[in-house]
Amino acid sequence: MQYYFITHNISPPIKYRGHSITVNTTESYVFDPIETFSVPGEPDTGVLVIDRTRNTIWADRLLQEIFRMPCSADIDRNAVQAVGKYLLPRLQDRTCRHQLESLLNARRTSLLSECRIQTASGDLCRFVCSGQQTGVPLYPDLIVVRFRKIPEEATEEHPGLSDTSAAAGREARFHILAEISRLLDIGTLPSEEIFRMTAGLLPGCFAPHGETHARIVIGEAVYGSPLPETPRKAEAEITVHGDRAGAVEVAYTDTGGAEPTDPFCKEDFLLLQVVAGMLGRLLDRMRIEETLGRQAALIDLTNDTVTVCDMDDRILFWNRGAEEEYGWRRDEVLGQKIHDLLQTRSPRPLDAIRADLLRTGRWEGELVQARRDGSRLVVASRWALQRADDGTPVSILETNTNITGKKRAEAEVQKQNSHLAMLNQIISASASSLSFDELLETSLEKTLDLLSCGVGITYALDAERTRALPRCRHGTPASLHARQRSINVHHWPYNFVFIGGQARYLEQREDLGMIEAGILQEYGVSTLACIPLIAESIVVGALFIGDAEKSAFSPGEKNLLEAIGKEIGAGVLRSILHKRLETANREANLYLDIMIHDIRNAENVASLYSDLLVEMLDGQAAEYAEKVRGSIMKGTDIIRHVSAIRKIRQESVALEPVSLDPVVKNLLLNRPGVTVASGGRPQEVWADEFLFEVFERLVDNSIRFAGPDAEIVMRLEECDDEVVVSVEDTGPGVADDAKEAIFYRFDREKNQGSGKGLGLYIARMLVERYGGRIWVENRVEGRPDLGAAFRFTLRIVEADLDRPRYSEADEAAEDEREL
Repeated sequence: MQYYFITHNISPPIKYRGHSITVNTTESYVFDPIETFSVPGEPDTGVLVIDRTRNTIWADRLLQEIFRMPCSADIDRNAVQAVGKYLLPRLQDRTCRHQLESLLNARRTSLLSECRIQTASGDLCRFVCSGQQTGVPLYPDLIVVRFRKIPEEATEEHPGLSDTSAAAGREARFHILAEISRLLDIGTLPSEEIFRMTAGLLPGCFAPHGETHARIVIGEAVYGSPLPETPRKAEAEITVHGDRAGAVEVAYTDTGGAEPTDPFCKEDFLLLQVVAGMLGRLLDRMRIEETLGRQAALIDLTNDTVTVCDMDDRILFWNRGAEEEYGWRRDEVLGQKIHDLLQTRSPRPLDAIRADLLRTGRWEGELVQARRDGSRLVVASRWALQRADDGTPVSILETNTNITGKKRAEAEVQKQNSHLAMLNQIISASASSLSFDELLETSLEKTLDLLSCGVGITYALDAERTRALPRCRHGTPASLHARQRSINVHHWPYNFVFIGGQARYLEQREDLGMIEAGILQEYGVSTLACIPLIAESIVVGALFIGDAEKSAFSPGEKNLLEAIGKEIGAGVLRSILHKRLETANREANLYLDIMIHDIRNAENVASLYSDLLVEMLDGQAAEYAEKVRGSIMKGTDIIRHVSAIRKIRQESVALEPVSLDPVVKNLLLNRPGVTVASGGRPQEVWADEFLFEVFERLVDNSIRFAGPDAEIVMRLEECDDEVVVSVEDTGPGVADDAKEAIFYRFDREKNQGSGKGLGLYIARMLVERYGGRIWVENRVEGRPDLGAAFRFTLRIVEADLDRPRYSEADEAAEDEREL
């Protein structure tokens, strides 16, 4: 048995004789020409095979016998010369000879004709000559020419007919139907060419009762020869899923002889129906392929990768998105196992995933895969199981979306959140640490945990700002402790940090200087970050962070370290300010104590002498002495108010039930001109020892500003869970624009037009301390000239037992608002 080989380029996979064929670029195939190109069941068929360069590569035994062609090894390589030398002289049909020459010279792509051939033995025989240029990927651009001998029995079956008509016997019909079937199986021929060639073959299937015409009608398109106007016609509908798609039509031309009235027999109509059925299936297949083509085009529009694999994970479909994402072309991957090709990694075993898929029909999850260039990507993968009509799993549709960027972003967000959380801890530590050393130690510990570093040390500048002294250490070598007692801040490269206030990063690399390399060796690290600590634009110390395993700090870590350095510096500044505040507070209290003590002594002496002068003097001199005594009393009131404010501020807030009766009675003893109007005073309210101050200051304010002839009335009224205390007078009243500002003695904006003294300010401070409200309004609505009514509320104990008492946090919040 003789074998041949061909070398060809790639072409897309295609169905050929029921098999899917995939080829690779410039790959050679060895083949047996008899098995490949001979027609089973047709021993009387000669075959000639010509390659794309028009060289004859094989001629079978029958062709050698008919035309006396030499064997394939000795045949002329030029096919045109070989055919002109051995075949064309024996063809008796001019039309067939012309078509064969056109096929060899690339003027047409197919050949189909009946002809008479003078064989080498001298016999005149009828042959069907067919030929075409193949589109099969395994044998690209080959021309295969067949000469099929028409059996003599066909002529004997119809005695008296011409030679041409005798070829229309049963055997001829079988061979022509086989040829039509072969045309329909060629996937590369255009549909128009298939319809045209089929219409050309059909006349040979019918007994010659005259000139035979055949055509195929598909929609509005007509293929084949025009049909004459004759009643001698037959047709069969071409249907697709029950819908008419066209027709196969045959007609005879009346030659004037004694042909039968109805020349078509039952076998003729059966033949037409068979051909119509074949064409209907072709149209159905074409429509399916068109639909699949459109769907594949739509799938190619998506940026996601879409693949289809069989149950052995071999790739059947690979869309454009997969080509762009992974780097392999479709023809390169078809037939390969997808998970071996992409080096798929999954948190779960692939066998477990496949088990879930077979059970539920679907699976979703994340996979890690590799591209052609070796880079890896994370995909969100969705699998869907496709089953046959009987429920058997046949394929797996896999859609993957690249989420590598999203996963990186999520990891970066998590990293940033971790950094922010740790930075918040450092901020909290710097805010709560009042000791400088405590702040440095806590910040160093948090920073090392945050960056997973093993070595850290904090430095503080000495008073002369010439040397940096270590304050806190972690993970530093013991040799460094003994050798480095301090750092000269003017030496390079420390001067960048301690003098210039710049962050400095030392990393182990080839071009590193000797001094920097020595510092890394001294600290026992491969990378070291030197971060200045700055408070009020002045460097007060530095934070050194390093690690023996880390090769370098990332840009994000550098930004974080510098932010930590700024926050520690802010903490240092807060510590300095707190110390200054404590010192200032102690000094202020000292000065206030001295001032109050000395002023009271001076006032006592001045008051004594003023009383003597008032008694000793008469007339205008006595009036002047009385004014002096009044001024001294005002000064005494101011000192008393300041002392009260100071005492209230210094005392911790601890509210307790206080009875109103003793407070009111004590007030009436010293202010006999005050009238109390109350239907029934509550027994207890939430207050403290300073509650009397509220009543006293409001009543004294009315006495002072209402005048000696004014009437003062105090009212106590219970309202829900509060008691409302009112001090009303018939004096000149309070202007509307001063009603709010009158309680804010130290508010410059609200002080305009307000009354004198600190009494109302102290009253407001105490009422709010007790959880109440204080305000002033007209005694008679709409008439500020008829007097003022000062009102405040106190919480009743019995109605407020479940409420929390006023806490020190509340006092601190109040102090913050006032500041």
